[in-house]
Amino acid sequence: MKKLEQQGIWAQRKLSMYASVTDIIPNMDDQSKISGHIVDRNKRVVQEFEFDPTKMSSFDICNGIWNMINSP
Repeated sequence: MKKLEQQGIWAQRKLSMYASVTDIIPNMDDQSKISGHIVDRNKRVVQEFEFDPTKMSSFDICNGIWNMINSP
């Protein structure tokens, strides 16, 4: 039981670090799609995103996320 708790804490910390570095908070609830939020703390803006991996290639999804991050 303690090992499961430690794994859960470790996963939360990894997700927190990922969000801090990329400003992307993924939605882990639905594994059938790639979705989440892009947070701009300076502008106090949250932009939602959602991609269907059955309709787009991984390359196109990655480019879509980068375009959202880099858009002013």
